[in-house]
Amino acid sequence: PNIGRALRVDSSVAVRAAAAAALGGVKADDAVLVAKDLTDALNAEKESRVRKEIALAIGRYPQVSKIAVTALTDALADPDPATRAAVAEA
Repeated sequence: PNIGRALRVDSSVAVRAAAAAALGGVKADDAVLVAKDLTDALNAEKESRVRKEIALAIGRYPQVSKIAVTALTDALADPDPATRAAVAEA
């Protein structure tokens, strides 16, 4: 829960990016538990670097990708090509 909170509200871009990467490392069985944190963060995040990390985390878990389809579709318009690629892969 604290990692999900850090992803959503921490003021540091580096902390939010690290939190997204950490959530991308949870066991597959636990991925659904962090799906809302990842989806909400992808919708709200302003920094492309963090959105890319969130998309990479989401893409590691097919069940989370299904939950996050709307957020991922919206993120395809990201101005950063690397972020768009990560979103498309997810």
